[in-house]
Amino acid sequence: MFLEADVQEQVDMMKEASDRFGSEKIYGWLPEDSYLQREGEYQVLGVSALIINGGGRAYPYGETEGQAENAGLPCFAALPSFKDMGGVSESLPPVLGCSRVQGAVLTLEETAMNTFMEIKQMLKREGIATDTFESSVEWKDFKLNSEGLIPVIVQDYKSREVLMMAYMNEEAFNATLNRAG
Repeated sequence: MFLEADVQEQVDMMKEASDRFGSEKIYGWLPEDSYLQREGEYQVLGVSALIINGGGRAYPYGETEGQAENAGLPCFAALPSFKDMGGVSESLPPVLGCSRVQGAVLTLEETAMNTFMEIKQMLKREGIATDTFESSVEWKDFKLNSEGLIPVIVQDYKSREVLMMAYMNEEAFNATLNRAG
């Protein structure tokens, strides 16, 4: 859960939310890097990380001389909404080059949602740590039935409820890997 640092009611809720849900689940949303001046206050209130909207400044995300050494909480950069992979590949490397930033929060426009895994694969190829879903078994190593299919279990990712048992071909297997994660 993230709470907005520019809304006093949400700052007041930080301690209660941290006590109730655990500090590892509470992030502070900073609308601009000037809010980093209150980082110690947010940390005392139980915030475990900060999401910073740097606004394209010369020293984005609190990166000023000497400030990186004083960093207390992990910081993540909030990047603008992207329409395609080109914007991500241009914008992300400079942001991740900032010593304050440990990761990024990307926003994709609704029309670009189908490129989500492509973007993650691109970031991974560029050496940027990214969570992706990969199979530990290659298709050629599966034992196929007489129709060239493997059995699969379809499960709800939140509740873990088993929804059905089905069969998958190689095309469906690869599509699953490219859309998961």
